[in-house]
Amino acid sequence: MHDPRPQRWLARLESFGRAGAASALALTVATLVTTGGARAAGPAEVPVRLGEISATPADAPLLRASFESALRAQTFPAPRPGVRGARAIVSVAMLECDDRKCSVSAVVRDATRGSLLAVLRGSARSPSPTARDTLLRSAAAGAARQVPGALPR
Repeated sequence: MHDPRPQRWLARLESFGRAGAASALALTVATLVTTGGARAAGPAEVPVRLGEISATPADAPLLRASFESALRAQTFPAPRPGVRGARAIVSVAMLECDDRKCSVSAVVRDATRGSLLAVLRGSARSPSPTARDTLLRSAAAGAARQVPGALPR
């Protein structure tokens, strides 16, 4: 089947004449230049790649999902010009977790050289027994919040 929408758009553009088309093109180029070709926010823009996850088999998927979600919510410093892709690799380990406290450790390494950049720790405590899942999510988020500060500028 043929989709007539692109032809309708082209017909509208032609109705403005050559001057109108040139103006629209200039406006589009100016917008892209001033915004830097703004892209939609997404996981590809996070300059950190998640490496190893060390936890019990039952807790590993939750730890990975919680840490990835918390990383996507962070604001990272702008990379130096010409730097693309992951700048760091983060390995996460669950140190301890029960119904009152949970601790997570994160090791941040340089993605190209492998050198150690930071060792981070997130923890959560509850005065009364709480679901482990809640404490694990909170501890993972606490460690992930520290990652942007550990990246080289």
